[in-house]
Amino acid sequence: MIEFLKQTFGDAVTEEVISQFKNELGKKFVAKADYNTKRDELNSARETISTLQSEAEELKSRAADADRFETDMTELKKKYDEHISILNGELEQVKLENEISGLIRKSGGKNEKAVRALINPDGENTMVSVAQQLDLLKKSDPYLFDGPTPGGTKGNFPRNESSPQGTLTYSQMMQLEANR
Repeated sequence: MIEFLKQTFGDAVTEEVISQFKNELGKKFVAKADYNTKRDELNSARETISTLQSEAEELKSRAADADRFETDMTELKKKYDEHISILNGELEQVKLENEISGLIRKSGGKNEKAVRALINPDGENTMVSVAQQLDLLKKSDPYLFDGPTPGGTKGNFPRNESSPQGTLTYSQMMQLEANR
């Protein structure tokens, strides 16, 4: 470019004029290399902004999903705790029923359903109450319980002293009854 100026204007082009020309040219125009660098930086910045915006949207979506997940987990924990408390209550009821059945068997009850119908397991100390009720029931209704009877029999079947072991199995008792 300096060569062009020297050819066009001749000796009037000095180093001082070239310097002034470059200064003025720099104020009005940008060098192609500088322009390309700035353009590349701008394009890179635009891509970065676009990427960051999409990532921000994705993070917002994830945050909403995390909040929804947290809410769902809280609801599931609440339901779980409710089910556990219900199951624990049912388990305690089954334990109580088994203990009552054990007391009825220990006291010699012949028909558990019949004896259960006559006792009331409610109360503060249920097992003591049931045991007391069973004792009272034995006195008032002895026919519901095994125990010595006036004819030396136990239950509905007579004992056969001729049996080798002194006790009979159910099938043996049924055979004796059929032979009578």
